[in-house]
Amino acid sequence: MNSRATYFHVSKVENRTSIQRVGLIPQIKEFTNIKREPGIYLLATIEQARDWAFFFAMDVGEPVDIWMVTLPDDVDVRADPDQEMNEVYDSFVCSDAIPAPYIERVGFQHVESSTAEAPPLASKIGTGTSPSM
Repeated sequence: MNSRATYFHVSKVENRTSIQRVGLIPQIKEFTNIKREPGIYLLATIEQARDWAFFFAMDVGEPVDIWMVTLPDDVDVRADPDQEMNEVYDSFVCSDAIPAPYIERVGFQHVESSTAEAPPLASKIGTGTSPSM
């Protein structure tokens, strides 16, 4: 590990073993219905990741993990081109694989029903809908 920037990533629990073994691989899995480039989508803070995890877990209907990612020296990120996503979060995308030693699971989210109360960030912006990450 090094002193590079730290970001957060949200992924289905079913991906946990693979992430712990091989790390994060740029791809599009759940969001094939919207125009997104393959990548590793990252958020700037744990609070943003927890907020997104709530919506993601509700959207996919299953539990999700929150991962802390410290970027290797040779990996760069850029601002997420999705304008809607960046209206709510500080969202970034990485096109390079991130090896497992740079990733640590730091949280878990499961939403019991679609009537669950939205987390604080979503409440502050006054939306009850999920951004299109």
